[in-house]
Amino acid sequence: MRAGRFSIIVWMAAFFAGLGMASAESWSPDTALVAKVEKELVLPRSSKPLKEYKRYYFGILSGKERILGAVFVYKEGEAGALIVKEAEAPQILDGGCGVIHLKYDVDGQKVISLFCNGEA
Repeated sequence: MRAGRFSIIVWMAAFFAGLGMASAESWSPDTALVAKVEKELVLPRSSKPLKEYKRYYFGILSGKERILGAVFVYKEGEAGALIVKEAEAPQILDGGCGVIHLKYDVDGQKVISLFCNGEA
């Protein structure tokens, strides 16, 4: 009976260790990718220049696809690029082109979506 309990404990430990490995499959963009995307990016017509935004970049896994997500927030005097976890990016629902959202297909090297927030 002890051998049975031991094998169940070993199986459970392996199972939960495998769950922990799923989070290791996430990815984080690097500064080279961010610089490449920023160089090619054309913002919506009524937005400010890109370098005037505080830019929050993060990695998203969609199946096997790597998506570069970003939120750009305009606040006078606050600019620069940060690489963060998705949960750390600001969640702002209005603000027009003071807040811009980007999704970029890393492997396909193309913009999936780029839009300004609505106005409240």
